[in-house]
Amino acid sequence: MGERGIKLSGKLKSSRNYILIDSEKICTECYQINEKNQWKLTTYSLEEITDSQQEFSVKLESINFKCTTSLLY
Repeated sequence: MGERGIKLSGKLKSSRNYILIDSEKICTECYQINEKNQWKLTTYSLEEITDSQQEFSVKLESINFKCTTSLLY
C-alpha cells in the first residue's frame, strides 16, 4: 500500500479518520487528524506483529474504536 496523499472532498472533509484495507494481504492504513490538523498515518500489517501474536488491533482514538484483524478479514 504505501504512504500517499489524501484528498477529501464534499462530506468527507469533516472526517477525522480514514481507513484503507488492503484486499490482497493483511495490511491496514489508518489516517487520523492530529492536534496540528495534519493527517497521521499508522500502518498495521502482519510484518509488524510478533510471532506469538496471531492478529493485531486497529485503533481509532478519536472515536474510541478498536477492532481486531479477524473482524476486518
